[in-house]
Amino acid sequence: MSTIAVVRRLLGAAAMMLLPIVGALIGGLYYGPILRSGQVALASWVPFILIAAALASGVGWMLGKRRGIVLVALWTLLGGLLSALILCCVAAGAMPAFRAATASAPPAGPREPLAIHTALDLYWGQSRTLATLDKAFEIDRLDLLSPQNLEMHDRLLLAQPRLLKPEELVALDQWVRDGGRAVILADPLLVWPTDLASGDRRRPPVTSLLDPLLAHWGLTLEPALDTAAQRQFVDNGRLLIMSAASRFALRHSNFARCQKVGNGWSVTCRIGKGKVRLIADADMLNERTWQAPDGGVLIGDNMALIDQWLRKPLASVQNWSGAPIWTQSNRAVVAGLRWALLAGALWAILGAMLILHLEGTQSRPDNWRNRKEQV
Repeated sequence: MSTIAVVRRLLGAAAMMLLPIVGALIGGLYYGPILRSGQVALASWVPFILIAAALASGVGWMLGKRRGIVLVALWTLLGGLLSALILCCVAAGAMPAFRAATASAPPAGPREPLAIHTALDLYWGQSRTLATLDKAFEIDRLDLLSPQNLEMHDRLLLAQPRLLKPEELVALDQWVRDGGRAVILADPLLVWPTDLASGDRRRPPVTSLLDPLLAHWGLTLEPALDTAAQRQFVDNGRLLIMSAASRFALRHSNFARCQKVGNGWSVTCRIGKGKVRLIADADMLNERTWQAPDGGVLIGDNMALIDQWLRKPLASVQNWSGAPIWTQSNRAVVAGLRWALLAGALWAILGAMLILHLEGTQSRPDNWRNRKEQV
């Protein structure tokens, strides 16, 4: 057999396995969650890889490679799994991407009391954010931050509030000093969508009005420089999605011990007996930020992070069973696809060489018998 014929057979056998693998990769990308929500789930490729193995074996049967039909199916199956695993690992930053990613709710915990004071549009209409918080906590809406109202709670979510009166700031500061735990969202540039007209008293403030309190604690909220959505990875690869986020600068304080998280997008403080986590963004509570429009797929861990920070403001985020694995960026997904295609091509060529070798080995006894009969 000539060299050209051998190369043709080799390329034909490789294409027989490679094309179904490529189709499986594209099918998993298109129909899986990786492009829709940024979640990495190897399981989303499995059905397409099984179909690819069936197609490869069917083509092999039609081309007369019936002796190696099992090898073709098995080789295509393994090649598809290997390529999908490489794509997932590269897209997720070499994380354990083989772990299944699901659109699970924040981890269930005891339903503890929670006070909320905010000017954000959480109480109008069907707010998924409020519904999610209500599953984890017994919510008490505070319209006034008074000593009497605050002393009934040990946990507070303060998110982009209206202009607080001096006596309210004093009451809040004293409540924290006495041991209160709080998560405070202060946004210098709120981009929260609202149907309320400009000047409506129910419209949330565009910028944070907590500067007197922050200055008292030795903090300065810097202006936002970018209005685009930002993906911030925190402990254990959890993903926080923010919009027009800023950062805090630390100044000297005689009683507040604060330290930055990352570049200062968050700050944790010990103030007297109290513990506070401050975040330079309030749009992270907007359901359009952390959940897809269909309401079924998470695109960020925002609410799970809020849940854990409200329970332990200063503690590192703990992972949980079924926690999603996220892509690092769109560029990482493209790089993962390139490496997956390269691996699939090399695997298919190696499989084609193995198949042709087995076919040659199996044909030698037949050739020997034919020669013996001719003699």
